[in-house]
Amino acid sequence: MKIAKPTEQDYKIFWTLFTNFEEIDERLWNNEIDYETAYSELLSLVKKASFYTGRVVWGGATAIDNACDLNSSIVEFKPEIKKALWFYKFTTLLFRLLDKLNYKPWISNDP
Repeated sequence: MKIAKPTEQDYKIFWTLFTNFEEIDERLWNNEIDYETAYSELLSLVKKASFYTGRVVWGGATAIDNACDLNSSIVEFKPEIKKALWFYKFTTLLFRLLDKLNYKPWISNDP
């Protein structure tokens, strides 16, 4: 699976969106604008950032759908990925330990 990696421009777009969302929320909270105006402004922002949302946000959603445990209430790896990571860590530690003991049965001295 390959998904988009955020670029510097993507981060700028994200922070612009985030800042604008918070500003609209604050104006709505202070009754400076009505819900219709807030909705219109939010929709305008999302349209301007459609490439960002399509490429990065949907890419993130794809990663979560494929690699994360959908039954969990938090973002964490699927059980089979956790097992694979545990096995990798275990074998890495085991080989380091065997190397320190200078025990290398996988290297044959036979001609």
